[in-house]
Amino acid sequence: MKIEKLIFGLSLLITTTAFSQKNQIQVLSNEKTLGKSLVDSSVINGVEYVFSDRIHETFLDTTTGFLTVQLRGLSKNGKWLNNTGHVVQYDIKNKNVLWNKKIAYQQSSLQQFNKTMIYTVGNKSYCLDIKTGNELWEVKNNIYYVDPIDNIGVGYKFRNSTGYTNELEGINLKNGSILWKRNLNREYGWNNVFYTNDSTMIVVAAGLHAINIRTGNGWDYNTVTGEKDYTGTIAANAAGVAVGLLTGAFVMSTGHNLVRDLVSNTVVDSSNIYFASKEQLAKIDKQTGQVIWTFPFSKNLASKSTIFVDDSKVFMINKGIAFMGDRRLDFGKPFFAAFDRQTGKEIFFSVINIKDDPILSFETYNKEILFLILRKHT
Repeated sequence: MKIEKLIFGLSLLITTTAFSQKNQIQVLSNEKTLGKSLVDSSVINGVEYVFSDRIHETFLDTTTGFLTVQLRGLSKNGKWLNNTGHVVQYDIKNKNVLWNKKIAYQQSSLQQFNKTMIYTVGNKSYCLDIKTGNELWEVKNNIYYVDPIDNIGVGYKFRNSTGYTNELEGINLKNGSILWKRNLNREYGWNNVFYTNDSTMIVVAAGLHAINIRTGNGWDYNTVTGEKDYTGTIAANAAGVAVGLLTGAFVMSTGHNLVRDLVSNTVVDSSNIYFASKEQLAKIDKQTGQVIWTFPFSKNLASKSTIFVDDSKVFMINKGIAFMGDRRLDFGKPFFAAFDRQTGKEIFFSVINIKDDPILSFETYNKEILFLILRKHT
């Protein structure tokens, strides 16, 4: 029997099937020597916790001593994760299970931020009491981003007649009340979220959008970061590489013919944001959203890319790839270019003329750049 272990502070979490019961989850604990100090050779003792199934995810609230464990077993042949499992809330201080709840992983998810637990299933999100597992409130909204400082969740409104809308809502996680509403295009999904100050976050989704987490106010810079109704010819070239969360996408867009992730990373300095899309490279004032300059790209040239800067230039490496669902495909052309940081004027633009061989990675060294290219042709 395979035993899985996870060191958690001075605690040891172990899964085994020996203690499984039909309607009851048990957790066994015992003291165990985990090692010796390299300073004085003293013994380091800890506590071993044994759960009834494979440990999928954990969250420890150090203020309450509550340990949330998601259990998710494997298929009989050991090759696949089961779709169903259990969420177990365990009180470490008193060594007892507070509650457990079944969970279907393909249809639902659990997020925890300090003492706030959000359970999302279907088109609704629920806040669960961490002590009892009871539902405190619910909203018709799939909450998928939370600001843990202000205790505000963000997600799109669901309507029975139309499904998920472009109406983004800020939700008070204490009681489920709607704090603000804002229209924000979700057709290509979210690529990133970052903050420019304590209250303003930038959402990368069909452009850049500044959002005051408390009020919902802010500026918009709209641009093209995906392509709809892509042809079956290109889709047939999609590489069978599952990328999942490695793509950086926060929300998977709907539609099997939708190409996404036609964006770069964001580079932020004291005053501006530099960002590339399928449409153009842009320099944007991070306080006002004013576009300072843009450099447009020709059709079907730009794709997923990386940008970086020095004192006077903005460099761009276009990788020649995109994503359809969770699969990588060839898109655009690999190139390396540089632009004047103040004006956006092109300094050089070099297409890497290797057909259908995307750039996987790169390194800079002594004013030179080395590319790692996926060779698919001999």
